[in-house]
Amino acid sequence: MKYAIIYCPKSGLNMKGKMKKQVEELFQKNDLEYNLYVTTKEKQVDTLVTIAIAEGCRTMVIVGGDRSLNLAVNSILALPVDLQKEINLGVIPYGTINSFAGFWGLRDASVEDCVDYIKKGNTRKIDVGCIRYSNKDNECCRRHFLNCINLGLSAHITRVRHNTRRILFSRKLSFLVSTLILIFQRSVYKMKFALNHEVVEGNFMTVCIGNCTGYGQTPSAVPYNGMLDVSAVTITQLSGIFMGFYLLLTGKFLKHKNVQPYRTQKIVFSEVQSIAVSVDGAMINTPKGEFTVDISKEVINFIVPYRK
Repeated sequence: MKYAIIYCPKSGLNMKGKMKKQVEELFQKNDLEYNLYVTTKEKQVDTLVTIAIAEGCRTMVIVGGDRSLNLAVNSILALPVDLQKEINLGVIPYGTINSFAGFWGLRDASVEDCVDYIKKGNTRKIDVGCIRYSNKDNECCRRHFLNCINLGLSAHITRVRHNTRRILFSRKLSFLVSTLILIFQRSVYKMKFALNHEVVEGNFMTVCIGNCTGYGQTPSAVPYNGMLDVSAVTITQLSGIFMGFYLLLTGKFLKHKNVQPYRTQKIVFSEVQSIAVSVDGAMINTPKGEFTVDISKEVINFIVPYRK
């Protein structure tokens, strides 16, 4: 078996970092045959996955974070179905948050343990969410996600964080600054969506649709039950927002009185004003008109340390 190590450094300055060297040494120590691919930009991940598959690799090991995993998943699901079934996906967490890896207990695992899990090759078929929409040019688009889609405040924080990071040169500091800026703005968005034969309409600050924990916003979601969890948030008072962040950090987000939770296989948005949308922490163009979010069951072979 040949492995593809797709190394996604946190910045272009880390192309020859210790992590890459450590991963290679561990693969060699375990007598694992591999090809190494190094990205200079996250957007190259999907291209490198395609190249790796063409060169005979059938296990993709992403050394990176949630957005890099997302690109790998979308590349795999663009393959013919028969070929998709041959591909395994593993991760060595190397991002800022590593939410999806954290769900499986990998975020705090050592690099040695991660390589050991990859060598053992214990795979589980997992679900993947998908947003289907038209862009401003009326082109039909779709984007798969492992973790979640955010609409509104959470996505807006992501967009502002990307912009402030260019100035502050720190992911954590840019996240803190952008969050504080947007909390005090307290924007709300008019939305109308249908799920489970129910139509929901109102003004929402943020909506999270999770295939997994959604960075704490859909804490009960799991990527193997064929369902999506939805958290629609109507908080407008500043005190309520800070309480919401406290509950988010303590894993009790769904207990907030202004959080409306749902569980569904499909959600159709028929009316959404211009709004920021992020998929697994990466911005996409705002959908034009009606759009749908649904679930694809058991379509990715993901390497896990154990079965939940």
